Amino acid sequence: MNDNPTTDLKERIPPRTPAEDLIAEIYTVNLKVEILGVYDDIAALNASQAAQLRQYLQQIFHLDIPLDRLLQRTTIDSLVNLLSQLWCGREIVEEIAWTFLQIKGLSDDEVNSQLAKWDSMDSLGDTG
Repeated sequence: MNDNPTTDLKERIPPRTPAEDLIAEIYTVNLKVEILGVYDDIAALNASQAAQLRQYLQQIFHLDIPLDRLLQRTTIDSLVNLLSQLWCGREIVEEIAWTFLQIKGLSDDEVNSQLAKWDSMDSLGDTG
């Protein structure tokens, strides 16, 4: 299945959005599959890799993703479209991916500092 709307073009289009970046990172870092562009056919996943991809996406996006529908999506672009269908919109998928990538980039100290700030803001609202 070729989801590339520009089938005749040989140029590879790198990830352009947070969701595309995140899925490309899952493929390259976690699944050890080299992805060069959002329309590259990545149908050659073995069963273990497909199960891992499904698990990563379900954990990040809090969705129950049917494995058969996941396996039908053979490009990064088509996977983002599937997530968008399941979430009823691309905007929420991009926001979740952006937030995940931002949090993932924080050090433990930065996370603890931010949590402490939020805890102090919550306690200001307690009039108990």
